[in-house]
Order: sequence, then structure tokens, then C-alpha cells
Amino acid sequence: MSATSLPLDRLQRWMQAVVVHPGSVEEAVAGAGAAAEVPAERVGDVILPTDRLTPIDRVGIYHSMYLLRMHDALEKDYEALKHFLGDRGFFRLISDY
Repeated sequence: MSATSLPLDRLQRWMQAVVVHPGSVEEAVAGAGAAAEVPAERVGDVILPTDRLTPIDRVGIYHSMYLLRMHDALEKDYEALKHFLGDRGFFRLISDY
């Protein structure tokens, strides 16, 4: 299995399952949704390492940024709610959701 042999829709489903998973990136890759598309032990077949980052580290960048991007997007639409809950409460609400 390689990124070029994996159908795009399957790769997209895997990436979404990993990125939106609420746990760690390791838990995300091993989760049922992601593992159904790409088994955890085969991640290196679809995400190549660099000289500084493993395949898991590379996808972990997207995984880590997802919650922050959601915060930024929702903050613009729900300014009053953020003001009412405070920074920590608003972030906790987004995390829990």
C-alpha cells in the first residue's frame, strides 16, 4: 500500500478520522475509523517521513491544529458566548463538543 495506490476517497476518510479524533495522534491513528482505512502499522506507507519527523509526527501537526482552527472559526461567530464563558471556558466547550 502506498499513497499512490490508495484511492483518494479512502485516504481522505483516513485523514479526516485522524485529524478530528479527540485523543492523541497515536490514539487517532489506531482508532477504528482510521484503522479501517489504513492500519496503524501502515501509516508510513501513505505518509513519508522527513529527516526530522516520523509519519506520525507529520500527521500529528494537522491533528494538533484542528482544535485551534475550530476555536478561531467559532470565536468569530460566537463572540458574546466567548465573553460570557471566558477564554478557558470557551476553549473547553469547543474541546468537549
